[in-house]
Amino acid sequence: MKPNVFKYSVLNVGVVAAMGISTGAMAATQQTATISAVIANQATATYNVATAAQTGVTSNTVTINIEEIAAFSLVAINEDTDTDNSTNTGIEVIPTGIAAYNHTLSNTGNLTDTYTMALLSSLTATQLGNISVSYIIYESIDTVATTSSNAAGNNVANVTGTTFDTSTITLEAGQYAEIVINETTVDNVGGDTQNLTLTATSNYFTQESDTKTDDADVTNINDLITKLPVFGIVKTVTNPLDLNNSDDAATYSITVTNDDGGSYAADATDITIFDNLPAGLKLVANSVTSTDAVGTTSVTENGNGAGTGTTGTDGFTYSGIDLAKGDSVTITFEVKTDPNEDGQFEPTATVNHARVEVTLDPSGALDPYTVVDSTDSTGGGQNTGTYYKTSGDSEILDGNASGIGGDSTQTLTIVQRALEILSSSDDREVPTTSTATSIATHTAVITNTGNQIEGDTANEVTFTIVDSATNAEVNISGDVTIVYDADGVGTTASAGSAMIITADTNDVYDLNTVLSGGMAADANSTVTISYKVASTDAVLDEVETTKVELIPGNGGEANNNSVPTVTDPIITDITTVKGLTLTKTQALDADCSGSATDASFSQNAVDATPDECVVYRILAANTFTTLSEFSINDVVISEPVSNFDTNADYVASSAVTTTSGTTATITGPTKTGTEITTTVDPLVFDQTATLQYSIKIKANPS
Repeated sequence: MKPNVFKYSVLNVGVVAAMGISTGAMAATQQTATISAVIANQATATYNVATAAQTGVTSNTVTINIEEIAAFSLVAINEDTDTDNSTNTGIEVIPTGIAAYNHTLSNTGNLTDTYTMALLSSLTATQLGNISVSYIIYESIDTVATTSSNAAGNNVANVTGTTFDTSTITLEAGQYAEIVINETTVDNVGGDTQNLTLTATSNYFTQESDTKTDDADVTNINDLITKLPVFGIVKTVTNPLDLNNSDDAATYSITVTNDDGGSYAADATDITIFDNLPAGLKLVANSVTSTDAVGTTSVTENGNGAGTGTTGTDGFTYSGIDLAKGDSVTITFEVKTDPNEDGQFEPTATVNHARVEVTLDPSGALDPYTVVDSTDSTGGGQNTGTYYKTSGDSEILDGNASGIGGDSTQTLTIVQRALEILSSSDDREVPTTSTATSIATHTAVITNTGNQIEGDTANEVTFTIVDSATNAEVNISGDVTIVYDADGVGTTASAGSAMIITADTNDVYDLNTVLSGGMAADANSTVTISYKVASTDAVLDEVETTKVELIPGNGGEANNNSVPTVTDPIITDITTVKGLTLTKTQALDADCSGSATDASFSQNAVDATPDECVVYRILAANTFTTLSEFSINDVVISEPVSNFDTNADYVASSAVTTTSGTTATITGPTKTGTEITTTVDPLVFDQTATLQYSIKIKANPS
């Protein structure tokens, strides 16, 4: 606080000195000029005695010493921390606000003087136009002068900066003027500084330059800095949201700091903090709390949880908070998933933003305006670019703010347990009797599509393999194995070796028994289950079904009552008995030309007469359709001669063997006394071999 110079600045300098008042504090702001003069005065008298003139007489000399004192001061009187009366230091103003500079111009001499006022000459006309000046002339402390030299004809002057620059103020001895300069700042942001210089020049000093002891002018400096609240907003998820548990709630924390890390922070009064939840989330009623909010605060909750909102409008308003520079306030609240907005948000990409608003009132001379800061730099809702330095605001999506006034939020942290099971094999086929090389292998792949490790605890990931028992000749056989692939790529480098997994007494397989570390999270890690189906003396085209059912569980883990979601937990595998079929057809060759059209062959009876011929076809088909390793080897097609030789004769050289493929080796056909035979090796899947020959009907058939 500066000393009150008004109490002595209006006194005559001689009186001030006589009272022992120090003028040291005014040394930089006061000028003095003294002119001395002497009046020596003697009286003379003449007289007569009677009628005779007498010698004249002269009185003693009396002397008047005249001292003309011109003295004035210009004192900067804003409250600040320095003791220099020539400066108003650190005057604070908000952006597009009004800075008030207070000065006192005092005539401390013993004569009337006129002072020419000047504002900094480097100011532009526009800047001068943003300045208004008011001054009042006082006779003494709190006593307004009864006369004034201003054009308005009264003792109060209100002028603009352009008018005040080069204008004059006339003060009688002992009078002083209180001058208030209001500067309206334009386009200034936090941290901007500016100096405004006020100078008073004495006309008397200027005219009597040969007798003054000091300069004719005195200058005050007004030092301005733009200040406003600088908000740093940090929003974090303090515990995740379990999407598998509809009753689970995630906790958010918003910490708002009035950041005094820069030189331009100011106290904030009546700020409001807003939070509007993204779609898919709802506010838990009565969950918005703060233990350190200062001010006349109130909370308004909106949304499905609070019971007052509608779909998509969940959130809250926390208003009336006072935040001194350097102080912080923390608000916590809880959210749940909103079943009314299911599927409208992507949890791993959901970001919840916070917004802070404070209204700044430029001393009532301009309309109040609101500064808006947000953790969302893309939403267009914040206007800090108008009021903060470029480096004074930043938005980061990792929960760690940086820089002065830096803001940050983070993506919703979730617990999302999810498994998927798919069959990785087509329907399988087995022969009527399986061997080690002709057994059917079925595979199913379990994928961890969530963000939690699955199977690291007993009963978290279990499955069953159940045979429908439709055909007793086709059954599950041998060991069940798993192969774990940590990243789901399936390459040799990433996938492990096969491990045998054994069911418990209830025929349930628990992944944890062989994979204690479980399936990695956030990596689409997989477990491939393999099991075999074999046949014994089965019948062609029999079908057996087996079902693999994934049974997820919570594993009994502490604080985890959720179970992984599985869209379709059951896959059905089909095993079909395949092998070799043999079909015989015939066609009439009446003229024994050795040929018959394909269309004439059938399994129907043929009417023939002696000396006519009949062509036989024996078709062997490999009915396996999918597995090339199930080729049929050494297929021998034979026809006993005894089947026809009583009533017909074999037509010499009529036997021929053909195949539908080109990979088989054909041996024969040959005719012996007892049979007609041919060999095909191999007969691969989905291919056929045909033995064709002719017979001629004998006369007098028996």
